[in-house]
Order: sequence, then structure tokens, then C-alpha cells
Amino acid sequence: MDLFNFIKNNVDILSTIGEYTLLKKTGSLYWKGRCPFHHEKTASFTVSPHKNIFYCFGCHATGDVISFVEKIENLSPYEATQHLIQKYHLQVPKELLQSSGNQPTAKTYYQLCHSVATWCNQMLYKNPTALQYLTNRNIQTQTITHF
Repeated sequence: MDLFNFIKNNVDILSTIGEYTLLKKTGSLYWKGRCPFHHEKTASFTVSPHKNIFYCFGCHATGDVISFVEKIENLSPYEATQHLIQKYHLQVPKELLQSSGNQPTAKTYYQLCHSVATWCNQMLYKNPTALQYLTNRNIQTQTITHF
């Protein structure tokens, strides 16, 4: 189990969404209300507590409790989990916190992009058809290497 599944299993989606919009029970399994993501006159937003999901038939917003908090609070997935942990005072096992604590940094993303760019450049020089295309377009070798 990872941190996201732990949160989804321990946070009630109905009560969380119920703090942002009024929900009324319809049928035996579903709750319905106005969508908090767009203006509407009639309720098109449904919550399925038995599946731990929500869906809006108007704007097609969908997801679980974490993605709802992401959208409504404008947070990243990791920030949404932290928000829910603090809000509901969840006792998260240490191994879940440690495995999720390694969030990528800008430097990590830069290194990843650099590696991909280097690989693409190497693949370009191994493909005579692609090189011929660039030559036919009058693109110079130093431009190819630079970009």
C-alpha cells in the first residue's frame, strides 16, 4: 500500500466533499449536489461513497478524494495528501511517509530533461533519413547539435 491508497482508505470522501457543497442522497448508493467546480442551476455532481469517487455530468470533473482536494484547493497531489493528513489527524505509518518523501526537485527534472535531450541527439545522428531531411531543409550541423 502506498500513501495515496492509505489516504483514500482512511478519509471519507462523502464528508470531505460535503464540506464544499451540499449533497443529498439519491437512491441507495449515490449522493447528488451542485458541482463546486462550475456554476449550475440543477445538481449534476454525484458522489459514490461505495466506490470512493465523484463525477460531474456537467463539467466532467472526476476522481477520488485526493483529486477532489487537488482541484478545489488548487494543490499538487502530494500537497493534497498532506492537507488531508493534517485535517483528519491521520497517523500515517513511517514507511509510507518515507517512501513518499522523496519528491522530485527542479534539479532532478532538469537532469531528466538533459538525459532525454542527449539521448534524442544521439538517436538523430544514428538515423540517416532524419539527418537527410534536416540537410534538405538547409539546417546547419551546429544548429542541429545546439537544439
